[in-house]
Amino acid sequence: MNKIVLISSVIMQLVLVSCTTVSKDSCSQKNWEEVGEANAKNGKTDLSVNYFAKKCKSLGVPPNIESFNKGVKKGLISYCSNEKAYEFGVRNLIYDLQLCQNDNYKALSTEYYRGLIEFRAEIRGDIKNNLLRNNNEIKETLREIERMIGPEELIVREKIESIRDLIKEQERYVNDKL
Repeated sequence: MNKIVLISSVIMQLVLVSCTTVSKDSCSQKNWEEVGEANAKNGKTDLSVNYFAKKCKSLGVPPNIESFNKGVKKGLISYCSNEKAYEFGVRNLIYDLQLCQNDNYKALSTEYYRGLIEFRAEIRGDIKNNLLRNNNEIKETLREIERMIGPEELIVREKIESIRDLIKEQERYVNDKL
């Protein structure tokens, strides 16, 4: 569910950015400190990658670098928190520890990897559930086939048993490894 919300949010942001018209007026009125803070909260501190900065520069209205950098400093306070490191891990995003210039490196790293472990455990659980569900569907199909064939189709019955053995082996693997 969280993944669906995240993907929907990213798509919505992309749609909004693509529909936004950038003009000289909007560039000159842009609060570059807010832009820098928002970017830094997401681990982006380089003005050159910002959509509005590129558009404004192309319109001859360069961004206010001093204000942007002031915002970056504010945003990094949020970015360099244990909560944000964990959030990036849970969302399977890259977390750049080098942006954080403090003594909290070990704690940030721990939280990030804790989030990654949680993300991967959720993925493993999804894979396991899907495999087991698929196996149950195959078993049901095999039962239907058995009901449809008569006792004289010994070769078909042997193939069905072979498939059942494979399913049992796969289930053992899923339960042991995932």
